[in-house]
Amino acid sequence: MEQFFQLEGHKLAYHPDRVADFLAGCLVWPIYAEISPTSDCNHHCRFCNFNYLGHQGAYFPSGRLLTLVDELKQAGVKAVVFAGAGEPSLHPDTFPAIRRAREIGLDVAMSSNGAALQDRQLREMAQYLTWVRFSVNGGTPAAYAACQGTGAGDLNVVLDNITRLFKYKESFASSLTIGAQCVLLPENQNTLVELARRLKQA
Repeated sequence: MEQFFQLEGHKLAYHPDRVADFLAGCLVWPIYAEISPTSDCNHHCRFCNFNYLGHQGAYFPSGRLLTLVDELKQAGVKAVVFAGAGEPSLHPDTFPAIRRAREIGLDVAMSSNGAALQDRQLREMAQYLTWVRFSVNGGTPAAYAACQGTGAGDLNVVLDNITRLFKYKESFASSLTIGAQCVLLPENQNTLVELARRLKQA
């Protein structure tokens, strides 16, 4: 029965041509690239090393994200993920870059805390993204606020955004995969069942 529970940790099996080029000594580009549009964030999570270091938020120069996705496509990259050190939705070029990446044939994904997303952005996520992963670190407003360094009201904002995104997914007949992740901390450990319940309802 053990073979039924094995998990493959990488996607190289789907790209034998890239493996063959590597074994032949050719210059091989990554299969996917992760782009951090900004290191700025609207939350200050307890577990974030950038918050611990007291960093100053930086942004990709205006227009650079759009040219970068073109360059990645030309290099042979197959997918891009907008994530990284900060909240990607805060950069004004993130969603234009998502649209551009999809237009030129790249798979596109995003990680977000979900609190700053606007309705137009939710519509575009349903239309253009392959998957999105929300960071939701508490099942009650108090636990969420303690873990993510924000106001308690943001939990309901995020859950409402997830609900609206799911409705857009249905309306566009989108294949978008919507997921959530949580970092286990003393401040949220007793709220995870409630978090799972609320995410299931969202």
